[in-house]
Amino acid sequence: MQDLKDRGRKHGQPFLISPSGRPDVRINAFFFSRKMGGKSPLTWKKYSYSLGLWLNFLTVLGREWDAATEEDAEYFKEWRITEAANAEPVAPSTFRGDLVALRSFYKWAAPRYGIVDPVALADDYDLMPHGPRQQDIKWLDPVGWRRWRDLGLRGLHVDGRPDPTFRARSEQRDVAFAEGCTALGCG
Repeated sequence: MQDLKDRGRKHGQPFLISPSGRPDVRINAFFFSRKMGGKSPLTWKKYSYSLGLWLNFLTVLGREWDAATEEDAEYFKEWRITEAANAEPVAPSTFRGDLVALRSFYKWAAPRYGIVDPVALADDYDLMPHGPRQQDIKWLDPVGWRRWRDLGLRGLHVDGRPDPTFRARSEQRDVAFAEGCTALGCG
């Protein structure tokens, strides 16, 4: 463990190995960079998963990560979300997470290694999935809305008793705002 710290690495930081069994020190340097060093282990996990998917995708195409093109990035989006040959397509919101990881990686790697950033070349309109994010759409009936208001904004238990652990800064203002928006149809 001490050996990792001596090299500026932290326990749990990702280390990717190619299908040939050899790591690419340039890719792994990203995870040990100052940019990634302060991120949480959950971010390391998400970024390494997304980057690993991208690298595997490029391997199937016969392309190295440092020679990827704008078209590769656009096809990756298509493959992740809608490609019939993909046995596990993902929701647009999941691809957004992949895109954040790839943008971060290439923004870091391009100037260091003199490569073209395929993600930056692709028009944001082409790469960023559009449309509503399904998990953000919530419908509540009046009873459900009142329960959400009482539990989330007023800090009450389901039986109506005050929750002593609830710490709101201005519960009356928040409730008034939510009720006003509901009455006026804000959205």
